[in-house]
Amino acid sequence: MRPFFDSERGATALEFSLLFPAFLTVILFIVEFGQLLWIVNTVNYAVEEAARCGAIDVKSCATTAQIQALASQRAMRLVPASGFTVTSGPVCVSAHYTYPPLGLTFPFRSCHA
Repeated sequence: MRPFFDSERGATALEFSLLFPAFLTVILFIVEFGQLLWIVNTVNYAVEEAARCGAIDVKSCATTAQIQALASQRAMRLVPASGFTVTSGPVCVSAHYTYPPLGLTFPFRSCHA
């Protein structure tokens, strides 16, 4: 009979149990970071699209409420229509989005003459 400490049975299971939490943490970080990038790009696109529409399309985006509604729709309702600020002159649309899991706030602003 071999001594207990000379046995290598279960070494793979032990290595797996030590490395799996780190591997899972890296995978979840990649997924979370990807989701954050998607949200930031979506809201940024919505702000740019709304500012462009307000500057060019006088029928569909004639009022502040129409511009805000378009921005909220393009942002897939991540930011409500009331969360978009519209100023005239050169049409500027701005918004802030707070990413709930991390509490990070991202400002967005776009102007078109």
